[in-house]
Amino acid sequence: MRQTCIHPSDISAFRVRDRLANVMKSTISEPKVWIQPNFEVYIESDLYPAQILSKLAPLTDVVKEDQVIILKLKKEKVAASAARDKAPDIVSLLQSVSSRELPRNVLTELNAWNSHAGMFTLYEGFSLLEEARALPEADEYTLKRISPNIRLIHSADKLFSRLEDAGWVPLSANHQDSALVQLPEGACTVFRRKSAMPISRSPKKAILSRKTNIVHYFPSEELYEIFVRKLIEAKGPFEVNKAGLSIIVSPKSDALIKEIIKELRKDYHISIEDME
Repeated sequence: MRQTCIHPSDISAFRVRDRLANVMKSTISEPKVWIQPNFEVYIESDLYPAQILSKLAPLTDVVKEDQVIILKLKKEKVAASAARDKAPDIVSLLQSVSSRELPRNVLTELNAWNSHAGMFTLYEGFSLLEEARALPEADEYTLKRISPNIRLIHSADKLFSRLEDAGWVPLSANHQDSALVQLPEGACTVFRRKSAMPISRSPKKAILSRKTNIVHYFPSEELYEIFVRKLIEAKGPFEVNKAGLSIIVSPKSDALIKEIIKELRKDYHISIEDME
């Protein structure tokens, strides 16, 4: 059998890049992933990183597709993914693909986003069945066992009739949208009854601490400096506000102010006026 070799006729030369050489040698390096503090995800890979992208696609938007692919983590997508049944742990997933530790602010925000992922299922047309003893008649009507003595059931009217035929004395309660119907006394139920008598509670004791100070405002910087110097000499406790030309003392230390006023009576006629 004759083998035909085909040679390019219009190409005088071509270059083999490192990527092709690595593919031929089977030495392709693992993709490198960096998650930035601004929630962007950088992916550098010799080949298209389909596996990593499939993991990150539900959590991100594509910012740029080039030699380095840039994705952006989105709060709504992270929360929606965390709310799905059997969803992987988002933080563990990102740590497994990242080439270095996740930034602290990203970890904090991811935990906050996950807290918005609460999900509940609303059942319509179903009822709760409480049983003090095992009721095999209810097995075929049971959708879910919530606890050993509470079931979520369908076709409550049919089950009610079947229990009566079996000799049981079932009790039916149709609760309102705004409140639960109170069951009669003696009924077996795990739900709390409304207490007839209000529970009296003694008031809690609390002590508030209060401190009263006296503030003296001075008409001039000269007089202010004199009082500050004399208070320092008397070693009395006080606080100053030079910008406001004021001195703050406690009621006990206010006697020092009055003594200084007496000392200065030859040079100053000082009187004190209370401010409202």
